[in-house]
Amino acid sequence: MTAIANTTKIDATFTSWLHRAYLDLGPVPAQAPHHLCGLDFGIRALVERRAYPRIQSALNPSFRQALIRQAALPAYAVASPLELAMALQTPRWRLLCELCRGFSDLEPRVQVRVAWLLGKLSFKTTYSN
Repeated sequence: MTAIANTTKIDATFTSWLHRAYLDLGPVPAQAPHHLCGLDFGIRALVERRAYPRIQSALNPSFRQALIRQAALPAYAVASPLELAMALQTPRWRLLCELCRGFSDLEPRVQVRVAWLLGKLSFKTTYSN
């Protein structure tokens, strides 16, 4: 599957378009709900290595599975960010995977940011020694 075909499919429904950041850390639409802005701030803090506000929100741990089911995108049903097929990964997702792989070597401040983002993405996977 090419990146163009993937973009077309992931944006095929309003639900998947709006909540895409939960699926592959893709773009967050303008005027998005605050919980989506929180995801965007979370990954931007890691990409840009600077502080962004942490938008506090609480979604059920099952949110990710429900979103994938509603959007009919079973390829995104992974238990860990590392399991997402490379063809479906955005550059921001690949950075998250890189940080997860080297989690134990990260500075504690960066570990907290990664763990916070994983929690917001509804992943329960932990990366530690």
